[in-house]
Amino acid sequence: MRLSRDHDDERAAGPPRALINSAPEGAQLLDARGTIDHLIAAGLMSTERLVREGVTVTDKSSRCRTFVVRSGTSGYVVKQGTNSETVQSVHNEAEAYSRLDGLRESVPIPRLYSFQDGCLVTECVPGTTLADSINRDPGVHAGRAADVAGVLARLHRSAGDLPTIPPARPSPVFLLVSPPLTAFQFHSHGTHQLTRLVQADKALVAGLLLLYSRWRAGHQIHNDLRPENIIVTPDGDLVVIDWELAGRGDPLWDLGALVAEHVIAFLEDADTWTRPPDQRTAASADRLGKLHTVVRHVFDAYQDGTKTLLQPAELVQWVAGRMILTTMERCSTAPAVSAACRHLLQVAANIFRRPEAGAHIFLGVRQP
Repeated sequence: MRLSRDHDDERAAGPPRALINSAPEGAQLLDARGTIDHLIAAGLMSTERLVREGVTVTDKSSRCRTFVVRSGTSGYVVKQGTNSETVQSVHNEAEAYSRLDGLRESVPIPRLYSFQDGCLVTECVPGTTLADSINRDPGVHAGRAADVAGVLARLHRSAGDLPTIPPARPSPVFLLVSPPLTAFQFHSHGTHQLTRLVQADKALVAGLLLLYSRWRAGHQIHNDLRPENIIVTPDGDLVVIDWELAGRGDPLWDLGALVAEHVIAFLEDADTWTRPPDQRTAASADRLGKLHTVVRHVFDAYQDGTKTLLQPAELVQWVAGRMILTTMERCSTAPAVSAACRHLLQVAANIFRRPEAGAHIFLGVRQP
C-alpha cells in the first residue's frame, strides 16, 4: 500500500487546517489503513485484488477526512466527518447524491455507494480538476465557461421533488455583518480584520443584507461551485463533485460564482496591471473585452438552458457577494487582510453602490 499527499492541492489551498483527531460518538477515525478496511468491509475491495493489483491511498483531507483510493482501473473517494458539523455535511452530500441520481444525464455525478458510520463512499471520477487544467493552460478557463454554465442550467431547471429537498445553507459570507461567536470561520486573525472592514463600509453591509433578503430557495443548487469541484474527464465531459452544501437555494448564487471567477481573474491579471503605464490602458481594454466575451457566452448558455432572462444589474450584485466570499476564504488562515483582498472588497462595494455601472463595466451589458 502506498500513501501520498497531494502537495499541489495543499499549496493552492494555503496552510493546512488542523484536523480534529477523534471522530464523534466514539466512531473510529479513518486513516489510510482504516480506509482500506472500510472498503473491504463494504465489499468494494478484496484482499486478493489488493495483493494482485496493488493500491494507492492519497490523503486529501482538509475540512473533512478525505482519502482517494485507487486499485487497478477502479477508485473510490472516502469522506468522513470529524465533528458534528462535518458529519452533518457529509450526510448532506450523501443525501444530495441520492436525490440527483435520477439526473445523471443532466448533471453527471459520482455514483453513491454507501453512507454509514459517518463515511461517504463514491466512485473516483477519472480525469483532472478544472482548476488543474486551468493551471496548465489558462485559456481553458474562458474556453470551458459556457460548458459550466450549461451544467448549471441543467441543474437549475431540474425541479425534481423540490418540497422534499432540504434548504441549502446560505453562505457564511452573509454573517459577516454580524458573525456568531459559535462560527469557527470568524475566529482567525485575518477574518477578524475582514469583519471589521466589512462592518465599517455601509455599502458592503447594505449589499450583503440585500442579497440575504433576496435569497429564494426555489431551485436545486450546488452552493459551492468552483474549478476545484469540477472534474474534466478524459472524454472532456464535466463532472461536478462535492455536493455537501447542496440543497434548495437561489440559482443566482451558483451563477454568480461562475461569473465572479472571471471578474476576479481580470482584476488580478498580473500581465495587465504590471505593464508600463503607457501600455496598461490598451492591455486592460483588451483584457476587459475578453471578459465581456466570456460573460456573453455564459449568459447565452445559461439562458438557453433555463429559458429565463437574466437581469445583469441584479446578477452583478451576486457576483459582488461571491467576491467578498473569496476574500473570506483567503483570510481564513491568514494573519491579515492582503492588499489583493482589500482591492476586491473595494470593487464589491462600488458594485453595490452602482450595480448598473458594475454590469456595464464587468459584464459588458447595459441595463435596459
